[in-house]
Amino acid sequence: MVEFAPGVTPAVGWTVLAVGAVLFGLTKTGIPGISILAVVLMASVMDVKQSVGLVLPLLITGDIFTVIYYRRHAVWRHLLRLMPPALVGIGIGFALLGRLEGADLGPIVGGIVLLLLAVELDRSLCKSERI
Repeated sequence: MVEFAPGVTPAVGWTVLAVGAVLFGLTKTGIPGISILAVVLMASVMDVKQSVGLVLPLLITGDIFTVIYYRRHAVWRHLLRLMPPALVGIGIGFALLGRLEGADLGPIVGGIVLLLLAVELDRSLCKSERI
């Protein structure tokens, strides 16, 4: 059961979650970086721990559907090489999620969001320099 943050009505909460899910889908269509906004939106309407638990399955499901859809163009060697570190990261995240409270997780998620924004900014700046 989804519990929304204090002051967030179910209608607003579900609307924000639906917009976040659409933004995750748009990320898979070639609009990079927009998923960062979805993470922030979801964390703003519900407990951070709960939002992390919702976001990861959404991203994994999106990745699975993307690989299925583009299977003819997938470079399986690259995907297989990425699997072990991804699974280790999921395992570490699972272990930490079980030990941390939502209040402790907020600054960690905020730091990750800032780091990802910096990476996205760097990518876009490097891309514009190549033109």
